[in-house]
Amino acid sequence: MDNRLCTSRVICNLIMPNVRTSFTLSPYEIIQLVKDRYHIQVNYGRAWRARNKALVAVFGGWEESYNLLPQFLKAIKDTNRDGTHLYGKYKGSLLIATSFDGDNRLFPLAFAHVEKKNIDTWTWFISCLARHVVRGRSLMCIISNSHSGIIWAVADVFPRPHRHRFSVRHIIVNLKTRYCVKDLDKMVWRCASAETVDHYDHAIQNLEEACPEARRELTEGMSPD
Repeated sequence: MDNRLCTSRVICNLIMPNVRTSFTLSPYEIIQLVKDRYHIQVNYGRAWRARNKALVAVFGGWEESYNLLPQFLKAIKDTNRDGTHLYGKYKGSLLIATSFDGDNRLFPLAFAHVEKKNIDTWTWFISCLARHVVRGRSLMCIISNSHSGIIWAVADVFPRPHRHRFSVRHIIVNLKTRYCVKDLDKMVWRCASAETVDHYDHAIQNLEEACPEARRELTEGMSPD
């Protein structure tokens, strides 16, 4: 195929199936796909434009998706707290609260788009949960990451007897950034998922032998309350 005929629209149609399964497909990966399929070389700019067209075709445009947020918020209002940064065209942070239903399946409770994650935004969000979702329930266990804004807000809005604990996934990520120990994630997970005292004692002893510092953090410094 002539390089001039391999337009961004042609490339868009080529990569559409790949974008459906992996929206993180990069322009460099697209260049390689075109080379493998058509045996021609396209530049980065054309691959980038093709990627944007494919994303819009599969998922809709940025403006269209952003305008749907109020509808999603209303749907959740009519029907594991955490937050994530937004890295697309629209910046800010997305605060999320989830729980488990009667079938032990993850169930979305609420989310909010805020300018940034801090004590004020987390306190506002958690106060809304207390007013509209929790509604005076006497005892809950709240699981989150260790963001200081969450810790302060939960302590302020949900004092004892409610319980606040850290997510095992976030604990593992934090420990692995500090300690380069083989199978550290598996050892920590065995401690967290132990169903009997004997199983826990055995798992914590294995962690102690492999990484005493991680064991100390896990047992002495991982509870926000």
